[in-house]
Amino acid sequence: MNHPNQDDRNIHVLTSASVSMIHYVLDRQDVAMCLRSTTKIFSAIAACFLVTGTAASAETRALLVGVSGYTFGRPLTGPPNDIALMHSVLLGRGVAADNITVLADKLPDWASGLKVSGLPTRALIMAELEQLVERARPADVIHIQFSGHGSQQPEPPGRSQEPDQLDEIFLPLDVGPWEAAQASVQNAIIDDEIADVVRRIRQKGAFVWIIFDSCHSATMTRGAGENDVATRSVDPSLLGVPARVGTRSSEGAGRLIGRDAEFDGDLAGGFVAFFASQPDQQAKEFLHPTDLLAAERRQHGALTYNLATAMLQHPGATYRELAVAVLAGYDRSRQTMPTPYFEGELDRPALGAGSENSGRQLLAEQIAGERWELSGGLLHGLAVGSELSFRLPSELFAAPVATGIVETVELSRAVVTIRADPGTFLPRRLLGEIRSTVVSTRTTIAEPFSADGNEEEQSHARAALGRILATPSARDGVALEMAAPSQPADLRLRIEAGRIWILNEAGDWPRHQSSRRAQTTPSVRIGDTAEVTARNLGSAIASITRARNLVRIASHLSAARDSTLLVSSYVLRDEQSNSSTQPVTDRRDCPPLTARDTVPAQSIGVAAIETPRIHHCDVVYLSVQNQGEHPMDLTVLHVDEVGCISYLRRISEDPRLHPNQPARVVAVPYRTWNLRRNEPSSTGLERFVVIGIERRSVDELHTPFTFDFLAGSCAERRMPPTRSSITPPASASDRAIDALFDLGMGRSGLRNGTLQRTALSRAHVAVLRLDVRAPE
Repeated sequence: MNHPNQDDRNIHVLTSASVSMIHYVLDRQDVAMCLRSTTKIFSAIAACFLVTGTAASAETRALLVGVSGYTFGRPLTGPPNDIALMHSVLLGRGVAADNITVLADKLPDWASGLKVSGLPTRALIMAELEQLVERARPADVIHIQFSGHGSQQPEPPGRSQEPDQLDEIFLPLDVGPWEAAQASVQNAIIDDEIADVVRRIRQKGAFVWIIFDSCHSATMTRGAGENDVATRSVDPSLLGVPARVGTRSSEGAGRLIGRDAEFDGDLAGGFVAFFASQPDQQAKEFLHPTDLLAAERRQHGALTYNLATAMLQHPGATYRELAVAVLAGYDRSRQTMPTPYFEGELDRPALGAGSENSGRQLLAEQIAGERWELSGGLLHGLAVGSELSFRLPSELFAAPVATGIVETVELSRAVVTIRADPGTFLPRRLLGEIRSTVVSTRTTIAEPFSADGNEEEQSHARAALGRILATPSARDGVALEMAAPSQPADLRLRIEAGRIWILNEAGDWPRHQSSRRAQTTPSVRIGDTAEVTARNLGSAIASITRARNLVRIASHLSAARDSTLLVSSYVLRDEQSNSSTQPVTDRRDCPPLTARDTVPAQSIGVAAIETPRIHHCDVVYLSVQNQGEHPMDLTVLHVDEVGCISYLRRISEDPRLHPNQPARVVAVPYRTWNLRRNEPSSTGLERFVVIGIERRSVDELHTPFTFDFLAGSCAERRMPPTRSSITPPASASDRAIDALFDLGMGRSGLRNGTLQRTALSRAHVAVLRLDVRAPE
């Protein structure tokens, strides 16, 4: 397989500082400077080989499968981009081009140099999987990725290995309809077949990392017309699969490899799997990255794009740390559903993991004067306004010689203005490290879409939205932009039954609908005048936008490692929800809470990468401990799916956390069924945002400070006007704190907020995710 050509190198990344140094040495104009630091260069190169030499005795092989041109279901545009992007990332992680096999029916124009081994038909896919088995050796690493549609079919008669009696299937290019004689979808690849391949590779001592950017769940009711969001699922009925009676299990379903292939104790090789969605959710593809204009974005599977950025930004991470970064990426992209799922030996160093410091170095080459081109872009966490420091390639461990600010940025390249002190000599190449990142607080709203075809109401709603965009006070100062209904947007407005409904980026209704949608979906009544509608709609949009921005900023901060704020979560299952893996149907009043300040022994611990399902009457426990050297002021906020931010009042009794004191426990009981109305309460993807701010000076220690003003009354899914009289402590100059404070004050009219990486030591943030379910 050939290396990518010039077009493909647009996303090819140098993840090793040593590679950059070798390029630097080979530039004859810089040989003199290089020779002055020969010892340091060879020391660094030797260190590089020490990092990579261990893996030299084993091989890494990859199979990338992308299917887009389906005749059943909706054709997909994202898989070609997924495969090309992951191919480039794997090259950057040291995987030999000849060891990467690509099966795809289409590739993007920007990856024209990528070699394809064949079409993603069943026969070729199975043949390449068999090749992986045949060539596997002890300590090898096998990377397998599937991007495309998934679906389901009944298990064959007489076999009942799946909890829900359904086989998950991946649909190759030549998938056909259901064949009654074989009791199977023609040419479908069944979960048991892939499970067998994984098992046989592991039996030979090789490690398997398998990624499924597809889904296997039934379709959901969409809330708007066609847009930039596509689901990677084909309803079994479109394939002719016969209907069956039964309820999907919430455990074990939707995992393409099957539970029996996961952790067999007698297998020599390890195993990790990343799934794009939970068992009963739909995997989706979006236009990425959201910080670019619509015309410059590319359709990608949400899992693949966020995984690729995580691998580029965290080269030394474990699989668990990559999973955490993927979840943070979903939050930063404001993607509400689905929730990725991860399992296996997650604490193992990820494929190609090397030196953490070297992977953060970005090569800068001078264009002219102070303008330099940087070999990194949005994929690497850069944005317009990001700040970097630069070192000489021959002085990796010395102080920076220059600083720079990103002026323009694309997917994998940027133009930087670099400045140094007068008299400082700068060679043609420098190595840059990101000092600050920029968080976009801009929210794009699609023009209102009338489901009833009522042109008068649609015109009224557009006029109201125009007033909101033109009047900052009408939107509480949040930054908003408008897009056409078919263009990418963070929020979508649907007009129906005399109301304007505020839906997510995909236009989905919430998963659990009640007889009164206004109780589970944010909406406003169309008023007598556009001015009245604008006032109510602007307040609702501001509330939702503030909640989404809070999650986005918090996710940036939570990605920092080595936090001294230890946050653990536990779930105490109600007896009814713990008795079965089937959906909970009990709607009774919940028993009183018996344990508030301690975690009951029967509670289940929740890992940071998990998104546990919370049912009616379950109790969530948060355990928070300050393991640092300075006191912290603690804020715990709850953010529900429809944009309501609540402050856990019990923390206000004493928000100060002193070092090394026993963990503080907060109990949060869940009531997901409204007994008075006899319908579901708000459910869906909810989050706890835990913020600890270090207090160091005497003035700071005198008065506790919390971010309780970010919350407000959740009545009617609307927040009250922001209390502008609140001011932060004078010494709270950390940009991370300022960003959160400005968010609460409605000062996010600026398009972006800057978070200083080197100044985040005072802000400790954790984000916990919950998948809240109502009784069915």
